Amino acid sequence: MNESKIHNISRGSLFFVMFATLFHGFIYLIIKSPHGGASNPIASSVLEIILIFGVVLILFMSISLILKNIKMQRIGILLVAIIVLFDIASFLMTGMKLLGVVYEETIQKNATSASINTIQESIVKKASVDVACNGEANEYYDLGFGFTQEYKGTVAQGKEVNMTLSCDHTNLLVTGAVDQTIVVTSESGVKQELSRGGPHGAVLDTDYNFDGYNDILSLVSAGQGYEAVDSYYVFLYQPKTNKFLFNEQLSNLQNIVGADATKIEIYQSFNFFEMEDGEQVLKNQVVTHTWKGEELVKVREVKTKVESN
Repeated sequence: MNESKIHNISRGSLFFVMFATLFHGFIYLIIKSPHGGASNPIASSVLEIILIFGVVLILFMSISLILKNIKMQRIGILLVAIIVLFDIASFLMTGMKLLGVVYEETIQKNATSASINTIQESIVKKASVDVACNGEANEYYDLGFGFTQEYKGTVAQGKEVNMTLSCDHTNLLVTGAVDQTIVVTSESGVKQELSRGGPHGAVLDTDYNFDGYNDILSLVSAGQGYEAVDSYYVFLYQPKTNKFLFNEQLSNLQNIVGADATKIEIYQSFNFFEMEDGEQVLKNQVVTHTWKGEELVKVREVKTKVESN
């Protein structure tokens, strides 16, 4: 190849590198913006390296053209070719990863949908229509709205109770060893929903303040997917009054998975995706709380990788 052709190719490559560097800089600004995913530090670091390399290559090729140094121009063209191959590989890998995420989300949605349908069918078969709600079941939409739902639990040995969730989900009627109608209201006095239904709308089998009596954990909202977050209302049993009392500290915790009376500890469990070696990895974080007097305090957080089957 004669020097004239090399010179022309080198000049064209210089313009390409300038355009590519501007493009990479634009992508870098998007990633680093407050709304653009600064949660991806690996991509940010790679782009920083590419930008520095691009600026250096622009200077190198500009000098080679000014000096008309054919050897430098050949090296510059080779480096440009490497950048082109790298960008093509990056786009292909990103496209494949996006396709994988979409496929994984589709599978998860189908599984969640099947689970919801099973719960709905169970509610329809077992629940009775509440006259107070005029029989408006809406069973295929609200997971049980229009139905009263009954749950059983044990406060302590010999103290069994039945819990009935009203069809509008604002009253939890407790009968048996405890006779109480539990109603949660906002600061303005508006009634709040206790549960959206399902097989675990109200559970009474765990002692959350470690006084020897089990307390009520009532589901408020349930999340979906790998990073699902569930919210609850917690009502602590008061032996002096034989009533359940709403506890704000415990109700502020999400994804409560249990309590250990021997260690005086309460556990939360969260799944989340985190970038590791350029890939999204599913991890689990267990957050532990304990009581210091009447105050609930965080003890530790332990993060582990979720191994796929």
